[in-house]
Amino acid sequence: MPGVSPGLPVWTPGVWGAIWANGVWASVGGVTVPDVVGLSEAAATSAIEGVGLVADSVTAYSPTVPIGDVISQSPIAGASVVPGSTVTITVSLGVAPTRTVPDVVGETQGDAEDDIEFVDLVPSVSTQYSNTVAAGVVIAQSPIGGVTVSAGSTVIIYVSLGPPPAGAGQVPAASLWRYGYQITDRTS
Repeated sequence: MPGVSPGLPVWTPGVWGAIWANGVWASVGGVTVPDVVGLSEAAATSAIEGVGLVADSVTAYSPTVPIGDVISQSPIAGASVVPGSTVTITVSLGVAPTRTVPDVVGETQGDAEDDIEFVDLVPSVSTQYSNTVAAGVVIAQSPIGGVTVSAGSTVIIYVSLGPPPAGAGQVPAASLWRYGYQITDRTS
C-alpha cells in the first residue's frame, strides 16, 4: 500500500488495529465481549473488566430477571471490540412496583389530578361536553378506579365542559335535504 511502511500498525476506522504486511491487511488484537447476561452485576463487571473492557450499567424493571442480575448487554456477547471499549449492562430492579388507580369520577379536575399523582401515576386530561355533569368535574376515567397498574402509568380523566353551546351537534335541515334526506317538521 503506498505511503505505508510494511509491518507498522495503522489506524483504520472501524478496526482497532491493523497491519499492512506482504501486501495484505491483517487485524491485530480485538477483544471478544464476554456473555454476562444472567450474571450478577458484580460478576458481570468483573468478567468485562477482566478482558480489558469498561463496564457501564443502567437499570430497568424485569418481571422475570431477579434483582441485581443482568437482563441484557450491548454490544452482544461474542462481538469483537477495541480494547478499552465500554460494554453497557442492563441490571434488573426486579418487578415494577404497582399502584391501585384511585376512583376520581365526580371529583374536580384539580382534585382528581392530585389524587392520581399522589399514588405515582400520571394524569392525562381529555374534555367533553355533558348535559348532566357540571363543568370541571370528572365524568369518567380510564383505567377505572380499583385497577392495579405499574407505577408511572397514565390515567386518562374525562372532564366535563358543561352543556354544549346552543346549536352544537345540530345539522341544518338544508344540509340534510341536499344529501337526499326528506325533512319532516315534527314541531307541530
